[in-house]
Amino acid sequence: MIDYLKNKYIDEARDLVEELESSLLLLEDSPENPEIINRIFRALHTLKGSGSMFGFDLISEFTHGLETVYEEIRGQRLLLSPQILNLTLRSVDIIRKLLIQGSDPDQNLIDQTRELKAKILEQPGLSEIRTAKQEWHQAEEPEESDTETEKQFSIHFEPGTDILKTGNNPLYMLDELITMGEASIQWIPAAIPLLEEMEVHRCYSSWNIELKTLNPEYLIKDVFLFIEEDSKITIVRQDVVKPPEPVPEADSKKENPSESPVPVMPVTQDPSSTIRVSSLKLDRLMNLVSELVTLQARLDLMAEQTGGHEFTNLAEALHKLSRQLRDTTFDICMVPLQSIVTRFQRLVRDLSADTEKNVRFITEGTDTELDKTIIETITDPLLHIIRNSMDHGIEMPADRKSLGKTEVAVIRLRAFYQGPNVCIEISDDGAGINGLKVLNKARENGLVSKEKELTEKEIYDLLFQPGFSTASTVSNISGRGVGLDVVRQKINAIRGEVRVDSKPGEGTTFMLKLPLTLSIIDGLLVDVSGERFILPLEFVSKIVVIQREEIAESYKGLITVDDQKIPFFNLHDEFHIQGPVPDHSELIIVNYSGKQIGLAVDTVIGEYQVVIKPLGKVFTDLNTFSGAAILGDGGLALVLDIHRMISEFSGNPGIIIY
Repeated sequence: MIDYLKNKYIDEARDLVEELESSLLLLEDSPENPEIINRIFRALHTLKGSGSMFGFDLISEFTHGLETVYEEIRGQRLLLSPQILNLTLRSVDIIRKLLIQGSDPDQNLIDQTRELKAKILEQPGLSEIRTAKQEWHQAEEPEESDTETEKQFSIHFEPGTDILKTGNNPLYMLDELITMGEASIQWIPAAIPLLEEMEVHRCYSSWNIELKTLNPEYLIKDVFLFIEEDSKITIVRQDVVKPPEPVPEADSKKENPSESPVPVMPVTQDPSSTIRVSSLKLDRLMNLVSELVTLQARLDLMAEQTGGHEFTNLAEALHKLSRQLRDTTFDICMVPLQSIVTRFQRLVRDLSADTEKNVRFITEGTDTELDKTIIETITDPLLHIIRNSMDHGIEMPADRKSLGKTEVAVIRLRAFYQGPNVCIEISDDGAGINGLKVLNKARENGLVSKEKELTEKEIYDLLFQPGFSTASTVSNISGRGVGLDVVRQKINAIRGEVRVDSKPGEGTTFMLKLPLTLSIIDGLLVDVSGERFILPLEFVSKIVVIQREEIAESYKGLITVDDQKIPFFNLHDEFHIQGPVPDHSELIIVNYSGKQIGLAVDTVIGEYQVVIKPLGKVFTDLNTFSGAAILGDGGLALVLDIHRMISEFSGNPGIIIY
């Protein structure tokens, strides 16, 4: 149980760290926005309290120092400086490392944490505030030290009835009080209504707490920081001979105009409508649905063979249900692109400082959703593309000014749906790509013969060749000749496509075209002399019947369809499949990079819901296949990788036909 709670804390803490980092990046653009400052303070406060509760004492100690800083910023007693913001972002990185290493971090990380905390607490202005507060507390209680003497408090805690709807849990607050010292808690059930009148999302309980602690009163008040507006909270110190008379809340606010209560964070969605689920459970659910789809195919085949009316109706009804279950499972596993955008914002910010380039990062369509596995796969490729734009694309401010550009450059990430795919564009308004320089470098490296002429798109495609780089010097950002080839490999591995377009002097755009999901697809089952293959249906434009003579008489791999000549490949020849070519073949027209390409097969069997299984390490050299599928009759069909297959068939592996 303890391990479960610790893991739950780590998951929630990671979400808080993501929220903290994104809020800090927003705060940099709006340094006086009280809502963002409150959001940061709340994240730090929660990390501190939860950390101590679950044994992450170093995180609790570290975030307490940060919380102190942002408490003063929130109260307008300390100005947010670039140095404070930089230190806080460095703190985010430290907290991430502490979460990875767990409750027993190594000494090196402990030293880093305490060194950074010292720098944070040494900020100009903060030490004076802390000294003034200490003197004020000493003036209030001259005969004892507030931090060394055990104090006794009587606390009455009556949460607002809607506290659960705001995402707060009163039991967590009681747990935090328990960690402060010796606590005795009495539950008050008086407000609980009759069962038939009870609403499950409302809180009817209240508590009386007797607490002995070394902590000062303001830390106890911090426990209730975010619910004090809607709750009744009384804290009375019992160990003082003459307790101070209570000051009315309105008067205390007048005497401290710089301090304002923190509003409860708005909740846009009822917490009861969402739950946290382990990604391992989602993977298992997807695997079970995949197995169900395979069994469904067998059932469909049996229904077709037996021909029984009742059996056929039952198979069709189950087919509809399994498809709905598949689609619902897909939706559950979809993650918005926004979940990884903060990393890109942080990268641009840090590299802007390192390179002394002023760059603005803009996003559009980040609510576009993708399978979580695809999101995990594309994160590193996107980071590398943005890093390339920062290093090679964006000019120095002085150079941009001399060219008549704004000194502030722009890198834009745009995502949108395109049919069954998601497209992601990363563009910059930098120097663009010098095509002649790329071509000359490729000729020097022997990638292209001196006599061969390439189109502009083919020249840009050379950038994805292994080891290719036009950088004259090696930097810590890029220029080592490793990167874009790996980007293409990772994108191709998930049946995606990456292209680049550029205009010298105006900028460069990288386009990623990605499938929505990986494990289950709608495919087209085809036959070539008894060998069965599956084409992803998303690429299929149309199917036409052609004569054997048309294939035999074709010139330079071109065939006429609807009065237009298009390139085509005969799978008999390309896969070296022995067997007679039928009098009538079927030509599948696929859309590929804006062009139409034909694939000649013997027979199109029909549409097929495909569960893609990996081929395994033994077949890693089979680049033209993305996996295999088990058919309803128990046989296998290879799933064609359209991107790699056309590249291989064109006789120029790695170069895409445009």
